[in-house]
Amino acid sequence: MKRARLIRKIQKQDQQLNDLLAPFRESRDSSLQALDNLNPWLLVATGLAAGLIAGRLGLSSAYTISAMGFKVQPLIQTVITQWMGTTSE
Repeated sequence: MKRARLIRKIQKQDQQLNDLLAPFRESRDSSLQALDNLNPWLLVATGLAAGLIAGRLGLSSAYTISAMGFKVQPLIQTVITQWMGTTSE
């Protein structure tokens, strides 16, 4: 009986973990879908442009700009989402 109780406890904890991970899995799937829809040349060109700009500005300036970009990213994402009339959910 003790073994059966332990098995039930493990299964319950496994289910709780799966429930906690579900939003992360959905986010991952959504990100992968968006990346699949992205033109690879656009990704390469954006990376090249970012590298050139970072090289021109220097490391500290590039870091400052990228940190500011991370802070502004949710706003930009919201504006683009509303402009396109779709949601990520």
